[in-house]
Amino acid sequence: RCRQAATLPTTARLRRLPPLPGATELPTCEAVLVEPGFWSPELPNRYQLELRLADAAGNVASTSRLVGICRLGHRDGAFRLDGRRYVPRFVRVDETRRLDATAAAAVVATAREAAAAVWGGVPSPALCEAADAEGVMLGAELPTGLDQQAAADVVAELAVHPSVGFVVLDATHLSSVAAWRGVRGTMQLGLRVDGSLPAAHTGAEAAVLEGLDFLAVSVPAAGSLHESWRQPPPLPVVVCSLLPPVAADVTIVERRRECDRLQADIAAWLATNGRPAWEPAAYAV
Repeated sequence: RCRQAATLPTTARLRRLPPLPGATELPTCEAVLVEPGFWSPELPNRYQLELRLADAAGNVASTSRLVGICRLGHRDGAFRLDGRRYVPRFVRVDETRRLDATAAAAVVATAREAAAAVWGGVPSPALCEAADAEGVMLGAELPTGLDQQAAADVVAELAVHPSVGFVVLDATHLSSVAAWRGVRGTMQLGLRVDGSLPAAHTGAEAAVLEGLDFLAVSVPAAGSLHESWRQPPPLPVVVCSLLPPVAADVTIVERRRECDRLQADIAAWLATNGRPAWEPAAYAV
């Protein structure tokens, strides 16, 4: 179902999946849906899941929740959503973890009207629910210094929301990326990178990129990147502005316009020596 329509109910039987090598988590199962309704900003389809599990003794456990399936990935340096190139323009929203239902609904409604995605810290459940329902993409940043178990819990919590398509880590979380493979679905995981430093993909540090989906590259206040970033990176790049903080009274619509200015500035910088060798996959202001 989504705000425009709903389908007839369907029933699917769960099939147990073999455990991943070295895995210690609970058993994992799958169900096959014929002609599924995928979640996208245009059609934020979700399923009302009524799940019942029974053991051999006849004990039954049940749950009911909304779930979404998002076909999000990347190829050739760009993000793909439903098989088409997707260039999100993220606007930063402060204190996303503290947004209640009323504030979250207002943020999502404005972002949707401005054709913007929302970028911030770890989003609140209310913001995730509002974004799921209205078709607004979210980007989250894990707090620096978060321990491995707490980071894993946050990723698992966010992964059930189809709107949370992007999560940025710092270097302390890289060792956990492989372990999150079974729970993150199509959520794109990125590494926070300082754009004023040599590009991570040009030196010995390139090995740390394994298992990641994108780089969140911070643009220095001067507005340009280190010269090494003129070379095409191996992963999609989300360019993040580090210009002075935007005043609290600046609207989401105005921040969305700043994304366009950032895109133009980066394109001009990349084109200094002729045709740009690559294009960023997304922008965040």
